[in-house]
Amino acid sequence: MSPRRKSSASHTPKEFAEKLVRDCRAIMMCPWYMRFFRTRLSPQKQSVQEFVTTAQGHRLSTSVGGVLTGRGADYIIIDDPVKPTDALSDSIRKAANDWYDNTLFTRLNDKRTGRIMIIMQRLHEDDLVGHLLEREGWEVLSFPAIAEQDETFIVKTAFGSRKFTRNLGEGFILTGSR
Repeated sequence: MSPRRKSSASHTPKEFAEKLVRDCRAIMMCPWYMRFFRTRLSPQKQSVQEFVTTAQGHRLSTSVGGVLTGRGADYIIIDDPVKPTDALSDSIRKAANDWYDNTLFTRLNDKRTGRIMIIMQRLHEDDLVGHLLEREGWEVLSFPAIAEQDETFIVKTAFGSRKFTRNLGEGFILTGSR
């Protein structure tokens, strides 16, 4: 991602959002990063949830439902907007969906060129993905935990297309030892 871009990420819980900002900041301060990229962290704005680059890009992390007022973004990442234990709560799902509609989506700097990525497991038919699929055009990459058939995925990247394959029964299931 360009250091001039503005990105926002929403995670559950807030502590995870803050950890990802710390991790990204640590990478940008590594000698190997500094050898390859000229952009640095700006001393003007460094907080637990946000940093700004010398190219005037920024990374902001907040929790789902958190404050984004006055913050625009070129890229927005939403990661697990609802905890699995809360997925059966109509009020919690509705709050996440309303937050997307009334707060998060309005923060996209340019609705034509901006991007929103949602990473989550489907937990309910009216979770955020279900809510959005009813009315907006989305490109969906769905990776079931266990392949239900032989699968081939072609993913477009800045470096060209990448092909991923999985055979029937292969999965992404984590074991208890993790």
